[in-house]
Formats: sequence, C-alpha cells, structure tokens
Amino acid sequence: MQFLSILLVVAALTADNVKFQKNGVPLLAGGSKKYLEITFEDVLRRDFALDTKVGVIFRPLLSALFIAVPLAFAFVATVFYSYWGWNLYGNCITYATQLASVCIWIIGALGLLILGGNPRVRLVSQPIKPHIEQGLGDLERADPLAARVEINFGSLHGSQYRVDKGTALVDKNIIRWIAGLKLQTVRSRMWILGFLVFGMMLLTSIALQVVGATVATIGSESLGIAILLATSICRGAGIAGPEDWMIPSAWRRKGTYYGATLLGRFANYI
Repeated sequence: MQFLSILLVVAALTADNVKFQKNGVPLLAGGSKKYLEITFEDVLRRDFALDTKVGVIFRPLLSALFIAVPLAFAFVATVFYSYWGWNLYGNCITYATQLASVCIWIIGALGLLILGGNPRVRLVSQPIKPHIEQGLGDLERADPLAARVEINFGSLHGSQYRVDKGTALVDKNIIRWIAGLKLQTVRSRMWILGFLVFGMMLLTSIALQVVGATVATIGSESLGIAILLATSICRGAGIAGPEDWMIPSAWRRKGTYYGATLLGRFANYI
C-alpha cells in the first residue's frame, strides 16, 4: 500500500501535464513528440527502475564486469597453475595469490551488488479491491463530469486514520490503473547464471586464501589488508557522496531530483 501511495503522489505531481490516448493509456505532455510518446508506465519504469533491466546507475559497472570477470578468472588460473605446475611468479607467488584473491572477491561482490541492487520486477495488473472501486464509484456519482478526484493522504494512529498529510488531484483513470498494480519479481536465466558465477568467484577467493596460507608472508598479508582498507574507504565515499557521483551524467536530466528526496511544495504530499 505504501508503494501504491507513492505512485499516487507521482501521478498527482504530474497531473497538470497528463493527457490520454484514445485507448486510455496516460501520456505525459511535453514540448516535443519524444515526450508525447512516453506513457505514464514508461515513466515509472525509467525513473523508478520498475523493470527487469539493470538500472542506469549500474550499467557502466556491468559493462566493466564483462571485461573484468574473464580477466580475473585467467589471473586466478595462472596462480593455481603456479602451485601445481610451473611457478610463473617465482618468489612473488605469495603476492600474486593475495592480489588474485582480493581481485576476484571484489569483482564477485560487485556482481552480487548489481544483482541485488535492482528490483528486477514486472508491473502486473490485477482486479481492483472492492472497497477502492466502491470509493471511486461514490466519487463519480457525486460529480460525474469531474475528470480528476481528490485523494487524501494521511497516517494511522493506532486504529484511527487521520487525513493530515495533504491532498492531491489525480485523474480517475490513473487511479484505477495504479490501484490495480502489483509488483512481480522476475529472475531471468541470466540473473541465475550471474548469481552462480559471482558466487563461485567468492568461493574461489576463499580457496586462494586457504592455498596461500601455507606460503603467506607478512608483506603479502599486509598487501591484502591495505587493498581491502582502500576499497572500503572508496565505498564509504561513494555512499556518502552526492548522487552526481553515482548517476552517470549522460543519464541525468537537468532539473531532475533522483532518489526519495521531494522538495518544496512536494512536501505537502508526503
């Protein structure tokens, strides 16, 4: 219900710029034909990442992983070969083991982050609940000519509902469409394959640590710890930094606020 409420807020904020096709699909009215061809459902999929694709934040990282994964496995293969075949690294085998272990762990963790950091859902329509349909019917009978109806936002205090979070005008067709939405989790074959590959990379990293423990040195162990500390600091800086650091500039639209930050007059609808 919180998800549907958020979608109603989105619909209310764009209500002044909404038009409809003949088949009733809502369209955003813009200054060019490009925006006139975008449905309200397309806006939800694009701006809220409500689809089965990888979000814009992770797409550059995913492209880099397609190159990094085979290189990491090749590096690990040379390290294992150096233990049970011909030593390709000589006295530096301990450092190579640490580097291979840390690299394949980082890449595997990033891959799992991409798999878990996207909703990977499909918007599915279902019958509207009877009490919602009854409420819409009462509003239509009260004012049959009204294209939009007033939605009240409030909060629960025990068993009492209070209308204390403002109101908004939303088109009746959009309300019916949103009220019948359901999120369906989608796990494609590529998602399952990615989970297996990245999970195997983490297990391989652990195996390298076990193998390298027999020849570990203070220098090689210090190298592994230094790399882990450096990556931890970088992750913390990325999380604490502005959204401009995480969203590629090519995918940012001027004047658009991403995330859950609603400013100014939007606060009346939260």
